[in-house]
Amino acid sequence: MKNKYFLAGIIFWSFLLITSAQKTMSLAACIEAAMQNNINIKQRDWLAQGAEIDHRQSRLAQLPDLNGFVSHGINQGRNIDPFTNTYINQDITFANYGLTSSLILFNGLRQYHTIRRNALNLEASQLETQQEKDNIRLSVVLQYLQVLSATDQIQILQNQISTTEAQLKRLETLDRDGAISPVDISDLRGQLATEKLNLLDAENSRQNAAIALFQLMGIPYDRTATFSRSEFSKTPIPNLMSPEELLQRSVDQLALVKAARARTASAGRGLRAAKAGLSPSLSFNAGIFSNISSAARRDIFLGDQTVSTSDYVIFEGTQLPVFKTFPGFNSEKIPYWNQFSNNYNTTFSLNLQIPILNGWQTRRQIELASLQEQQAIWMEGNAKIQLQQLVEQAHLNQQTAFRRYELSSEQVDAFESSFRANEIRFNQGVINTVEYMISKNNLDQARLRQTMALYDWYLRREVLVFYGANN
Repeated sequence: MKNKYFLAGIIFWSFLLITSAQKTMSLAACIEAAMQNNINIKQRDWLAQGAEIDHRQSRLAQLPDLNGFVSHGINQGRNIDPFTNTYINQDITFANYGLTSSLILFNGLRQYHTIRRNALNLEASQLETQQEKDNIRLSVVLQYLQVLSATDQIQILQNQISTTEAQLKRLETLDRDGAISPVDISDLRGQLATEKLNLLDAENSRQNAAIALFQLMGIPYDRTATFSRSEFSKTPIPNLMSPEELLQRSVDQLALVKAARARTASAGRGLRAAKAGLSPSLSFNAGIFSNISSAARRDIFLGDQTVSTSDYVIFEGTQLPVFKTFPGFNSEKIPYWNQFSNNYNTTFSLNLQIPILNGWQTRRQIELASLQEQQAIWMEGNAKIQLQQLVEQAHLNQQTAFRRYELSSEQVDAFESSFRANEIRFNQGVINTVEYMISKNNLDQARLRQTMALYDWYLRREVLVFYGANN
């Protein structure tokens, strides 16, 4: 008895583990995963971060630059003493120090236009990132619908198989009693095999759709995952918005159109920045410098000194030496920090640079910038044309999907009534297997078409929502 309870406990906990391992994912969770992990979104985000760095750098370029330099070296042999500027024949170590700065005061507003261009590029990159997110969000929704559609088709096919298997068992019982023709059983077995093949194809389609969905989410595939359908419980309704109204909403809301507009404005600023290269530029420059040398020496005054010379005078017949007084000095090296402060000097200047001829480089930049502006203008216009065509197509597809769902629903109602009557007649032996299978196949195909039409309407509705339609 204890072993039985132990075994039952194991089975119970195993069931709980298996059940907890199965994960039901909502559409919102799938979208959130894609927003966090999709590689296309990551790449767009990296491009936007690069545009932000460019914009920040163009603003910081208005600040003055500051550069320092240090140079240490040794000269050997006959050299010029950097301290006295005379020739000496000895090894000299030297060092030069400097700190320079410059500030552009005017350059034809090139910096201003560059800042505005990079700001517009940043705005366009951010809008393109948002557009990529919107595209991925729509792709996730559509792929999610593919999974749900395939799941519902599997359910329908499984119900078909259950009905066919039940009829087959009934016929096999009648066949053992010799009440029916063996051909009827063969036909029904062939029908059952066909339905199982259809089920296999539907299961494969669902797995492929789920794999594609996990690829969009950027997470490892989980074959045990199930998907909630709570977000798709609405009954199909017709779309009341006109294509013109939908197009206007798309132009106002879609990040793609705003990004194209920002790219055009950015190209215009780029052209102005290139033309600024033809203007004179005025800059302010300043510098602080100093240097040292091992040959630098200085004389220290020690006081007056009286020394005997080779001259003499004769006084009263005696030769007397002549003494002279000279100032006394002691030569010593000038200390490092004394040289650094003694040789300190500064410079300030205003520089005006007037472009006259530089190999037509500026003209080339202007021509390239002009081409980029023309390209941006054309791409913006083309984006609007393509958007108008896509909106018209989406509107038409949604109307067709709604009409298809209505007709398929009417078809299901008609074939259900017909099949119920034919099933009763088949069970009573009034009609043969062929007539029964025709009636059953008509109903099965109608149900599949209705399911596909329902999810096609959901899909077309989400596309319209993407373009700005009311949910």
